[in-house]
Amino acid sequence: MSYLLLLVVAIVAIYIGVRDLKFQIISDSANTVLLLLTLFGTIVLSISEAEIVKFGFTWLISLCVFLFLYLLAIVTKGAIGGGDIKFAPSMSAALAWFNPAAGFWFLLVGFQVAAVVAIYKLTFKGASLKQRIAFGPYLTLGYLLTAGWFLAL
Repeated sequence: MSYLLLLVVAIVAIYIGVRDLKFQIISDSANTVLLLLTLFGTIVLSISEAEIVKFGFTWLISLCVFLFLYLLAIVTKGAIGGGDIKFAPSMSAALAWFNPAAGFWFLLVGFQVAAVVAIYKLTFKGASLKQRIAFGPYLTLGYLLTAGWFLAL
């Protein structure tokens, strides 16, 4: 049952990431669906595994991810969009259920992949610093790589 949560979140995250790549926007409705699925999944897991404290800790980590991205958006004057800010906490909660560190780690992986791609585009493709990139696909890739890594351990 617990791996089902990771799979469902992965499927929805891939859908959202692809749409963000195509349209450069993450809709509130897609974020709401992901949030509700993750919330429902963690509630079911906390009841079935009698882990109420783990439920609270999982969502505390998710809140920290939200606040970090929100503050980053303020400091960078909107370099990170609102859709990305609302997208990451659901993935964080799904990963944090299995390993609290994974709830943060996927964000680091996503930022690193985005940085490598941005440097490549700046260096070889002639992109400018003013170009906007969709961050959702990198968050999704960070989620998938982190889930794979922590499940393999």
